[in-house]
Amino acid sequence: MSTTIRAALLLAVDLAVATAVAAQDLSPYASKDAWQLAVPGKYQHRPEFAFVEADPSLPRVLLLGDSISMCYTAEVRQRRKGVANVFRAPDNCRSTRQTVENIETYLGSVPWDVIHFNWGIHDVTHVNDAGIVAPPPEGKLQVPPDQYRRNLRRLIERLKKTEARLIWATTTPVGKKAEEQGYRWDSDVVAYNAIAAEVMTANVVEIHNLYALTKPRAEELLSDGVHPNSEGSKVFADSVTAVIRHALGEPQGKHRAPPLESLVRELLGVSDETRALLDEAQRLGLIEVAPVSLPVHPPGDCNHYGWPIATRVGDTIIVMHRRIPGHRKLGSGEPNEKMSYGIVLRSEDGGKTWSEPYDLRDCMLPKDRDRGGVVPLSHRFKFDEANESTEGYKIHLHAIGTTRDNVVVAINNHGVFRSEDKGRTWNHFSKALRDDTFPHHIVNIGPNIIDHPDHGLMMFGNWFGKLGGRRRVMSWSC
Repeated sequence: MSTTIRAALLLAVDLAVATAVAAQDLSPYASKDAWQLAVPGKYQHRPEFAFVEADPSLPRVLLLGDSISMCYTAEVRQRRKGVANVFRAPDNCRSTRQTVENIETYLGSVPWDVIHFNWGIHDVTHVNDAGIVAPPPEGKLQVPPDQYRRNLRRLIERLKKTEARLIWATTTPVGKKAEEQGYRWDSDVVAYNAIAAEVMTANVVEIHNLYALTKPRAEELLSDGVHPNSEGSKVFADSVTAVIRHALGEPQGKHRAPPLESLVRELLGVSDETRALLDEAQRLGLIEVAPVSLPVHPPGDCNHYGWPIATRVGDTIIVMHRRIPGHRKLGSGEPNEKMSYGIVLRSEDGGKTWSEPYDLRDCMLPKDRDRGGVVPLSHRFKFDEANESTEGYKIHLHAIGTTRDNVVVAINNHGVFRSEDKGRTWNHFSKALRDDTFPHHIVNIGPNIIDHPDHGLMMFGNWFGKLGGRRRVMSWSC
């Protein structure tokens, strides 16, 4: 090999190495010096922008977002310490417009396992021609809806190239304090979240609904109507941590699950002792506790509205709940023809939209619909202490499940029901578990029905002899 050719090859190798090193050094995540150069001076002192000394044996999580995400970054990082490296972009990402311009800096050159991201509160902010916040008509949306949609598509396209697990966080609400300033409105957030939902659904990106989590307590959790206060930051950190833990596939038994989210604790209305038991059950992976929204304004005196249970057929979720009187005769409300133990709703898009409620009694023959009275035998005792009818259905509580051939079976106080088209239409088994066909008094069942390969279709519960008598564990199969 000639001296000239050899020198040229060595020069080429040197240039390639120098280029690779330079590219690595430019990444804000590569070194502390590179990080500090990327972070604006006004953020250098904030804990969420501290340089992360990554443990190469742990997965990498990136938080992309505006100042709202900045408020929970440090807490999420602390909760995942020793489990995952949690980074955030080296700046306040603000709007989709700013992020499109700086996405390469925000991503750096390191591999990511999970990216949790959001843009929206800046996009819906009204600004004047000088870029200063201002109410209309002087102020206009910083990023109009069509541009927001285009920016999101462009950003998703880039994020997908990282091959990370992507999680979109919906934009959090705008409270009254912020709306009074005249340049942000919650209605715009709702509209932009709808645009984002379309883009994420089309790109099969997981959606983390921080808006729904925050909205019921927005005035309590948002200090200025936009940014979370200390309690709000904790609520956000609880939720984001749980989503990241799930995305990384961490088993519940290996790392202790965080306490139930504040909203969940409030909705449950349970004692500290019971909450501790629920926390422990979550840690062991036995249960998952989360709020479920159901329609409001129940008809008549149906003051027990809810008790949802669910099953899935492919991508379709089927929920059954009840609208019934209370537990005790005194103050429980009078029987009403609209009371039902089997209200069914369906969702084919992961719970984003739901069908109109369907009363399973509507598929029953008139002679079966009100056997034993408007309220089934197992609950008529509260209205008629003798309860001597022999025509009611001898079941209480309710259960639902999906068979191996994708048939949905539901059991409630009105009997046994079956759907072969993912819950669109139903058939009633008029003699199943009826008083004159089932040799027991009252059977408590639920919530799951299992299609076992050896034992057939099974539901579990207990039964007791006379009302208030001793209960016995039982299972039933067909």
